[in-house]
Amino acid sequence: MRSTFISTIMLVITITMICGCSRNNASPSAPLMPDDNAWRDATAFSGSSTDNEKYWNESLIVKNQVWLAHRNTNGTIGYALGPGVDVSSHPLDAVAELENIFLLPPEDFIVQSDEVHAGLRIVFLRQYYKGLRVWPSMAQLVWGRGGKLIKAIADVFPIGELNVTPSITSQQAVSVVYAETAGSTLESSDLVIYAADNSRFLAYRVKTQGWIHYINSLDGTVLARTHLQWDSNYSGHVEGYASQPNPHEPELIYDFTNLELRVRVDPGEPYPTSYLPWTNIEGLYSFDASEQQLQAELRFFGPWMNINNMNNYPNNEASIKRDIFPDTSEEWLLDDSNSLRDERTVYYWANHAWDYLKDIDPTGHEMDWRLTGYVQNGAWCNAYADNYSINFFKASGDCINLGYIPDVIVHEWGHVHMYNQYGDDQPSDAVHEGNADTIANTICDSRYIGWGAQGPDTYFRDSDNELKWPLDECGGECHCLGRLLAGAFWDLREIVGRDYHDYLWHFCKYMHPKSFQEYGADVVIMDDDDDNPLNGSPNYPSIYQCWEINHNLDIPDATDIPTEGVIIDVIPMNPQIRIHRSQLSKHINYHLVIKNLDTEQNWVSIWTACELPWDAVYGPMIPPSVERHSPLRFTIEPEQVMEFDIHHNLPDFVPCGEYVYHVRIGQYVDNIHDVLDDDARFSFWVVP
Repeated sequence: MRSTFISTIMLVITITMICGCSRNNASPSAPLMPDDNAWRDATAFSGSSTDNEKYWNESLIVKNQVWLAHRNTNGTIGYALGPGVDVSSHPLDAVAELENIFLLPPEDFIVQSDEVHAGLRIVFLRQYYKGLRVWPSMAQLVWGRGGKLIKAIADVFPIGELNVTPSITSQQAVSVVYAETAGSTLESSDLVIYAADNSRFLAYRVKTQGWIHYINSLDGTVLARTHLQWDSNYSGHVEGYASQPNPHEPELIYDFTNLELRVRVDPGEPYPTSYLPWTNIEGLYSFDASEQQLQAELRFFGPWMNINNMNNYPNNEASIKRDIFPDTSEEWLLDDSNSLRDERTVYYWANHAWDYLKDIDPTGHEMDWRLTGYVQNGAWCNAYADNYSINFFKASGDCINLGYIPDVIVHEWGHVHMYNQYGDDQPSDAVHEGNADTIANTICDSRYIGWGAQGPDTYFRDSDNELKWPLDECGGECHCLGRLLAGAFWDLREIVGRDYHDYLWHFCKYMHPKSFQEYGADVVIMDDDDDNPLNGSPNYPSIYQCWEINHNLDIPDATDIPTEGVIIDVIPMNPQIRIHRSQLSKHINYHLVIKNLDTEQNWVSIWTACELPWDAVYGPMIPPSVERHSPLRFTIEPEQVMEFDIHHNLPDFVPCGEYVYHVRIGQYVDNIHDVLDDDARFSFWVVP
């Protein structure tokens, strides 16, 4: 309810200095090995750099329930979860009900997808401004299996006023991209709003094969770029030699699944169109035909995979041709007499990964398209993936051809799978690497990545590790950091077993966790059985052990929820989080919610301060001389919730930069910096 004795408090911030600010962005992608990769830059993993700072750093009052949240540096809610609450089943109406999370009105969002996975309803929304998509915004609502809302994300970017008339054309923006990436194939070019740090740009989002560029629509400069790298009747059976998980052991004979058989009625037919059967999970095929003799060709080509041998491509692809006859089961064997080891091994293990995930999630469609595997590239001890392909190289020095190593093949396949499962919400390279290691670990049933790459019993990474966040010795290198996530999942697999681990790991990715800590939270949500992930889940002790204890990765814990005293929540109203100087002489308005968790009366004293762009602090803005008489000191009844509005006037002239507004409740403050040890905060920027 709204307080009847507190309505509005008018405070004035007076600031007299001038400042400016700017930052640079980079968004590269991910190869396999943590060596010197001259072809790309490493991206430092975003997150806390101190191991004692809680990731779940804030509590929110949501429908009279207390939730835990991770607040982004720009003041928006990167992730919030808690006991299930009743909200409208219509996503946009739910956004309107959750103003303290989403900050923006529902008309600023469009529902992108609304799907059910493993009993959880997961809704993704995208932010729009004047009809233009805001990148990289992402909002999400998750309803638990009991029908209550248990999770919300609002990675949004308040815009303010922005001119949406471009000065250059889409074709001119594409020309800028082609100048950087000659020969790339254009997929799309769309006018969007691009948000970076505290700046907003009208930009063209140009997507080409392997790249995404954001081009400033005013002057054609490149704002950011992302490199997307990280199976009468005719019948038969196809099998072949391929590496087993230890590539230094003899190759084994496997059934080759999802392999297309090109059958011609006329041997001179350039491409068969009459019959194109492919093999099943047991390497078997069968089709009916009236002809008494046909010519068949077997190649490394199927509905989900195609192998290209880059050594004199395209003139030396492996193939077997023979005449086939009805009512006779043909036996086909792929071996060194008709194909190369990396052709066979990459094709087999990539298809095995596809079959493995289909067994977990038959309705999953992320990889239901033909991926290309390139083998026999020039000598290099590496492998990499982009959004269309997986790539392997000839042996180099003491490093064998990585196309011989199953865990490397599945790792690269895992990058492509994650790219397609996440879509527009690609996580950091470190998360990509940890996930790719995890899928390789579980499918190959091995803790190692790169097993045998540089000789027997050698490896690149070990997921059975005791590494602790923040792992500063990695220096931000993504493969090094990814070992934390792979380690947490490997530990969980050892406790709950392979099948349930795979269920939790695969289905939690539909919620697009973007950090190691959020992976832990989403695993808890997937394991939860009562629409309250904060009161534990059937396997919460094991999940807590694997993330928090073993690897120092903070996950939501019911003990983090305040159970006594008074808590406070600050909600910017109609948030002018970016204020142009021309719009000054306006209010910074926010909504204040206070809840008494005790069963007895409490008194409340509210203190505020503003952290200024030049590392100074203004405040406390409620001076001690009036504290005893101020209306900001009052009593609150047991379990009472109080709500009211506060308005701060901004003068006509303040310097540009970021301002962090801190609110603290409780004891007397005798040092202004004590206010910065706050109970709630939000940020706003003044821009030219």
